[in-house]
Amino acid sequence: MFQIPAAPFGMPTSWKGHYYGRDGESLSPLSMQELEAIRHQIEALDWSAQICHEATIDDLDSEALNIARIKFQDKHRGTRFGKDEEKWDAMTFLDKAKLTRNGNTPIGKA
Repeated sequence: MFQIPAAPFGMPTSWKGHYYGRDGESLSPLSMQELEAIRHQIEALDWSAQICHEATIDDLDSEALNIARIKFQDKHRGTRFGKDEEKWDAMTFLDKAKLTRNGNTPIGKA
């Protein structure tokens, strides 16, 4: 019995030259189509995760920001974040919600 970890983005996981993947609770060999799908993950650029250096807080839709605040409050109701959130300006809120870092850089993209 052996375990197969999740494949790194765009790279199938192999063991002794054979590629395996999860099939429910079991492991099974990957088909050529599955291998190619994993390899092509790198080509599929997620435009929504890219940094737009020219963007400012003014470019954000105010209604979307309000919805994000409501969702944040719902998630953190009863916590210190839920109580303090109403006092935060938009930049502080985005940082605390981990949508930005230091007001401009998406988390994980620094």
